[in-house]
Amino acid sequence: MPLDDDVEILAAYAPDPGSTLDLGRALDTLPERQRDLVRGVKIDGLSLAEAGARAGVSEGAAKVALHRALKSLRERMRGRADG
Repeated sequence: MPLDDDVEILAAYAPDPGSTLDLGRALDTLPERQRDLVRGVKIDGLSLAEAGARAGVSEGAAKVALHRALKSLRERMRGRADG
């Protein structure tokens, strides 16, 4: 999964002077495994297989967990934009 796929999600949490929720804090709201997978794949550039191995799960399980994590971040981003 290339970083470009979800750059808008990550950019929404980029720190700025008026931001109350930055990327690190947004990631901290996720369960540890999901957080590690997002960091590994979307920030560190690992493949799903590499990030999954690091997290102790299969590539398929990593893909599902990453999808859920990004969905959760999207929902938070929408809530932040509305509020």
